[in-house]
This record gives sequence, C-alpha cells and structure tokens, in this order.
Amino acid sequence: MKFWYSIENFGAPYLEPGDTGMGKWGFTIKLDPLFVWQCTQTVADGETVKRMNQLVGDQINRYWDAPLFSHTPLTFYESSILLSNVTVPGNACGLDMEWNALSAVRRNYPNFGEYEAVELLPHNVDHRLQQDSLLAGWLIWARYITALLPEKEWF
Repeated sequence: MKFWYSIENFGAPYLEPGDTGMGKWGFTIKLDPLFVWQCTQTVADGETVKRMNQLVGDQINRYWDAPLFSHTPLTFYESSILLSNVTVPGNACGLDMEWNALSAVRRNYPNFGEYEAVELLPHNVDHRLQQDSLLAGWLIWARYITALLPEKEWF
C-alpha cells in the first residue's frame, strides 16, 4: 500500500423503494501490514487507552444527542496500540479486525505474502448515524496514534 490506510465504500448505499437499509451502511478500512505490525510492537499504557476511549465516547454521545454510550467504544489488540474493534450504539454495530490477516502479519513479519492489507470490517451498520460514529471513532484513534509511532516511518 502506498498509504498506511484506505477507507473504502463509505457513503450512502443504493436502496430500493421500501428497503430499510439494515446492514447496508458498512465500510471497510484497510491498513498497511507493516503499519499494523508496528502498532502491535508499541505498548499502550492504561492512560492512553482511557483517554482515547473518553474522546471517542464523548464524540459518539454528541452524535447521538444523548448520553447513550456507557461502555468503552474502542478495543485494542493485546496490550498494543493497534485498534481491533470500534463499537457504537445499535445491534452489535462495529468495525472488527480481520483476524486471519492480523495473525499472518504477526507470524510472517516482514514478508506478508498475500496480505496486502489488514482490514477492519463492518458488522450490523444499519444507518448513517452508526456509519458516521464508527468513522469518527476510527479517525480519533488514527489521529491520536500519530504521536505514538515514529513520524519518519508513517506520517
């Protein structure tokens, strides 16, 4: 990958008349395997995790116009800064790490073989507010980690 991430299929889905749009608002975020590997090698201290979750939770609550979100929206891979899940209000709505690719990256560094990207995949994204909330959560994480990884390598 030329860049450390790529966001694909973000936007409104095509809906037939009468279609509710349930599950059709998802999008995929692709991450460069070397970037993912670097994230797995960088330990996230408790204060960093707490602060990122607070920022994302506050933003999600602003979107939903009510304090609907009472648990942590971000989950990290083991004790690293790699984001493995973003969860927002809804029926198990989230972006989840594609574990086969992550496992391959961890095993095969620095030769990633067929895995040109590690993906965060959508789950039960039913409407625009969920889509926007997921993207906001991911963008806050992405912005925050720019201070945690070597600038010369990624940003």
